[in-house]
Amino acid sequence: MLDDPLGALLLLAAPIGFAGVFVLALLERIVPILPSHGLFAAIGIAAAEGSWGLTAAMIASILGGGTGAFAALHRASGHRAIPGRPFRLARATMTTR
Repeated sequence: MLDDPLGALLLLAAPIGFAGVFVLALLERIVPILPSHGLFAAIGIAAAEGSWGLTAAMIASILGGGTGAFAALHRASGHRAIPGRPFRLARATMTTR
């Protein structure tokens, strides 16, 4: 049994760098089991220890959290996939002369 599951996640994400922080923030939004305050505090501590840069960690967590929130909202609204939707919207709003 793991004593520190958040620490284990950070150990897995540290070698990946920017993408690892992105995935952790994305999963935090999709899987609500992870406490966001604990995750982001741990990301900040790992950045202070030199696992990655603080600016890169902030950008990755903002992008990951935003992407996860968008995916969760999109899924909750009943949509299954994004591809094709912008093109249908563009065709519907085009006017013929």
